Amino acid sequence: MTTDTIVVDSNVLIYSVRYKTDIGKQLSAIGFSRIIVPDCVINELHGLSTRINEARAAVTIAARFEKAAVSGACDSAVIDLAQRLKCALLTNDREMILTAKEKLLNVYSLKRKSIIGAV
Repeated sequence: MTTDTIVVDSNVLIYSVRYKTDIGKQLSAIGFSRIIVPDCVINELHGLSTRINEARAAVTIAARFEKAAVSGACDSAVIDLAQRLKCALLTNDREMILTAKEKLLNVYSLKRKSIIGAV
């Protein structure tokens, strides 16, 4: 596993806005120096921004991190990217968590204002 790299899903970016949490700072504090946001996540946030106010701000937050081009359905593409890079995943999506764990990925979530591991 690449221990310093993590792939971030859209729901965590939205929650980070909602709970006013600096996920970059928190991820850095627990050892992640490379934070990757797949392009499908950014596209998803743009689509949600018409209905969810936090999604608009989440796009701005996502812009601070490294981008990665992926293809296919977004949830699968996010997990596939983490698997390909042999790195961790940051998501609050229950289905994604279960699938990622089946693929033996390290999974983190944002609960209120803190990032927790091994969910």
